[in-house]
Amino acid sequence: MNLEEDILIQNYLTQSLSEKEKKDFVKRLNTDTSFKEKFTLEEEMFKSLNKEEWSFIEKKNHAEVKEYETIFENEETKEIKKILKKENEKYQKKQNKKSTKKRSYYIAAALVALVFSLYNIINTKESTQNIVASYLNETELPSIIERGEKQNELAKAQKLFENKEYSKALLIFEKEIQNPKNPKAVIYLYTGVSQMQINKLEEANKTFQKLIESELLDAPKGKWYKALVYIKMNKIKEAKEILNTIIKSKTYNFKKAKQLLKELD
Repeated sequence: MNLEEDILIQNYLTQSLSEKEKKDFVKRLNTDTSFKEKFTLEEEMFKSLNKEEWSFIEKKNHAEVKEYETIFENEETKEIKKILKKENEKYQKKQNKKSTKKRSYYIAAALVALVFSLYNIINTKESTQNIVASYLNETELPSIIERGEKQNELAKAQKLFENKEYSKALLIFEKEIQNPKNPKAVIYLYTGVSQMQINKLEEANKTFQKLIESELLDAPKGKWYKALVYIKMNKIKEAKEILNTIIKSKTYNFKKAKQLLKELD
């Protein structure tokens, strides 16, 4: 298999050939056994490893899309892809059937390793997500509405939040949080948790950081929730650093921070 043929297969797989070239390509597949064998092998690799095969996710707007993209870029997955790439380069220098069988074995083994790697990564992510959900449920947010205060937009937002209509509630919270008059830590908390629940994690991180940097009495609570955000983002190292800070200073939820830290180890 020469370089020209290899490029031809690549162009076919990436749909870069003209209509006439495609017809010629298909005709050769039907008449050239060794060429078809090579194409089949390259096609399997392309489907397994080429990121363009993931293009369908661009049509979706779900949190799992970002998770799959993260998994695809995971260091373990990249290492396995490197193995396959090296085996592909070896194949280019060999053309006999014995070499083809050996190469097929390596690819099969590497793909099995890839599947197990992705399985372990997904399971780990599901585990951390369950941890976050559990601690969010255990951490009860105080009411926004103070005694004697009239029903207003915040009361409506709290009701939406309690009904798990986080996106609608967030529209009110984010507007209210911009109001410089009588700032409340609880609004930051509701805003950040709402953002977490709809997977606006970067925004949630910023919200809790603003609370931490504020001079409000409940500012330390921001650290606890920021740690949960980091766990949800699968940034375990950063989460552990914050949890250790909470434990050392014995601030809000430091006992739970100890428990959570053990669960992450």
